[in-house]
Amino acid sequence: MLKKILLPVLLSISFISFSQDYSLIGIIEDFSNKKLYLTDFYGDQKNIIDSTLSDETGKFEFNFSEDMPIGQYRILLGENNFIDIVFNKEDIQFITANLSPNENIEIISSDENRLYYDYLYNRNLCQFKIDLLSDIIDYYPEHDTFYTTVRKEYVSIQKKISDFVNDLIKNNPESYIARIAAFEKKPFLNPELSPYERQSYVKSHFFDNVNFNDTLLLHSNVISTKIVSYLSFYQDKRFSKEQLEDSFIQAVDTLMLKAFDNEKVYEFVVEYLIKGFDRFGFTKVISHIAEYSGIGEKCVNKKRKSELEKRIEGINKMAIGNQAPEIRATDINGNEIILSEIKKENTLVVFWASSCPHCTRFLQQLKKIYNKNINDLEIITISIDTSRTEYLSYINKNNYKWINVCDFIGWDSKPAHDYSVYATPTMYLLNKNKMIIGQPISIGEIKDILRP
Repeated sequence: MLKKILLPVLLSISFISFSQDYSLIGIIEDFSNKKLYLTDFYGDQKNIIDSTLSDETGKFEFNFSEDMPIGQYRILLGENNFIDIVFNKEDIQFITANLSPNENIEIISSDENRLYYDYLYNRNLCQFKIDLLSDIIDYYPEHDTFYTTVRKEYVSIQKKISDFVNDLIKNNPESYIARIAAFEKKPFLNPELSPYERQSYVKSHFFDNVNFNDTLLLHSNVISTKIVSYLSFYQDKRFSKEQLEDSFIQAVDTLMLKAFDNEKVYEFVVEYLIKGFDRFGFTKVISHIAEYSGIGEKCVNKKRKSELEKRIEGINKMAIGNQAPEIRATDINGNEIILSEIKKENTLVVFWASSCPHCTRFLQQLKKIYNKNINDLEIITISIDTSRTEYLSYINKNNYKWINVCDFIGWDSKPAHDYSVYATPTMYLLNKNKMIIGQPISIGEIKDILRP
């Protein structure tokens, strides 16, 4: 009888001992009785995985299960206010302030996060000093004794952060921060180099000793941040859009080559690049990625592979010079709208949402262009709103006289699907024959294309 009673208890104890949970407990000053959200990271994407309320003292708690991935997480406190932490199978405790929480944080418990914030402090401080000294080296008179002092300090600071990172990695080889610090390493710069030579050297050595095989880093923003930093070396304000695309193609080739050895990282890099360049209408770069990425051979996740291939197919379909898909819809006044029957010289098709702040600001500017070009330009705005009340309230309040369409089924609407829309605002400018002549991303581009 005793055996029958104890066996379930022992099994329960055994189960509890092997299903470890970890706690994240924080106290935020001046943050009582407020909601917080916990998000994970996958590159630049953040997904809310939990929420809670702080108590009267600003204390709150989240829990991590054993199977949650090691990596970077973010606690959202409000608009543009957050705390970043690293989870590596340990309990985490900290206190901070609502104002500048990352700068004021004190880690009470968590070796990983002590390392993390110590690393951030030293990295950011040294980089700040290096940036300041770079300007002095570039513009200060070389024959002045102060110039010599600055050059020595420039070398000294680079050595200081390099030694700090090397010691961190050596003394904490199993930490997640060691992975981040190793990936973020920057090439050592000789102060004798000119600004042009310095940039050329950084471009050539930016990925020296960088390990693209570390898939754990996908659970942070370090890979996406590294990509953006690298692409910035290929920008030039003097470039036309075509020149800029040609320049970015060089960077893309390097990025894809560096990431090629690991299927999962490669898949992420290709998808991240496509999404980013699609946002700015850089179809030439996207076509290049599609042609040379070998997506069919490299993608390991069948669902994501299918989505990626579908996206590339849609982008190619909507390239400049192609015929725009037909639109048949009913506007908010009950009128049937057929794109091919619009007779004006140009038609601008705009996909937007009333919940998108950039969209609403953009439409206000677009209104001026429409009123000025009303005889030659038609505008069809297709909203991905799902709330009839919010949509009609916004439209009626702003009195837009162009063609307004919304079927209130969001991203599943036929026009959004036919035009391969993944973000708002997305625009296509068409000529009289409904051929795509532009994919503007700004009011300035619309004006340039419409200019006689």
